[in-house]
Amino acid sequence: MIKKKYTLLIIFFFSISLSAQISELKIASEKLDSFINKKSDKDFFDSTSFMKSIIKKSFLKASAVGGFYDSRIIKIIFPKDLNKIKKSLTKLGLEKKVVKFEKQMNIVAEQSSKESVNVFINTISTLRFDELPFNNMNRSATLTNYLRNNSSIAIYDSMSPIIEKEIINNKLIEDYNFLIKKYNKIPFIKKIKFDIKEYVVTKTLEGIFILIAEEEKKIKNKFFNTNK
Repeated sequence: MIKKKYTLLIIFFFSISLSAQISELKIASEKLDSFINKKSDKDFFDSTSFMKSIIKKSFLKASAVGGFYDSRIIKIIFPKDLNKIKKSLTKLGLEKKVVKFEKQMNIVAEQSSKESVNVFINTISTLRFDELPFNNMNRSATLTNYLRNNSSIAIYDSMSPIIEKEIINNKLIEDYNFLIKKYNKIPFIKKIKFDIKEYVVTKTLEGIFILIAEEEKKIKNKFFNTNK
């Protein structure tokens, strides 16, 4: 009984923590919108806090319910390398299982985003002003590409444990193994080996970078009237 109460208490405080995190992201998003409307382009692009806000706004979108699954640009689909498996499983009457698994991958990405925003924020915090891609004298540079080129390995290493934890919480590996075992029982087929964990981690990070790039493009278009 005591153990059960202790577990419920942990879940309660964890829920409060995530709720506070989402609330913080919403406030940052509102501040960013206000910042865009009030600041000159020099003040705007010379602000490290602006870059942190654009990160938070991107994560707010990623961490929303359906943030990945309902998106036409970052939805994580059944691996293309496994299309043959998908077709075979559908023929075996397992289409609902396949759809459920695909949705689970996106839920993992959404829930991971709630906890991993500080990985990106901490990366921005370590940069010197003259390195920042939004320096007013360097309008062609992008935050997205800068992070990809200079910090992608560190970000990957920091986020992987967070995403892997959600993979475990959502029993993604168990469901994946169920589907693969069903496929491998088909006579005369080549056995499949695929790192689904690596796939979900990579696609989650790709999705977040896409959202950051989108926010960045909107703002640069507003100030510089360019579609580049």
